[in-house]
Amino acid sequence: MSGSPIAIGFQWRQSIQLTYTGSDQVPFPLGSTFRAEVRANAQSDTILATLTTAAGEITRDNDNQLTILIGAADTATFEPGTVSLDLVRTDVSPEEYIHVAMTVTVIQPITRPA
Repeated sequence: MSGSPIAIGFQWRQSIQLTYTGSDQVPFPLGSTFRAEVRANAQSDTILATLTTAAGEITRDNDNQLTILIGAADTATFEPGTVSLDLVRTDVSPEEYIHVAMTVTVIQPITRPA
């Protein structure tokens, strides 16, 4: 899965829709919470940003949709190229890997933040 490009120094927002077929389960049930780590790639040990439901960076829109937000202060530290992230559900024990992963292009905008 890929999203719209991240412009360095600007806020980035992406909605994710997911539907399970052949099941009564929903991917993002009411009350669920999530965490994502943004890294240059899956093998990187360096975390560029940590996103959580508690901090308002991952919001549940409905049973099938989440919105992910990376703030301008975090994207300002990114380098042109790509970043990767995936999702973990945190309101269950043990935490549950959601099998939603994204690699997103990072661009240096011509017009820079004021």
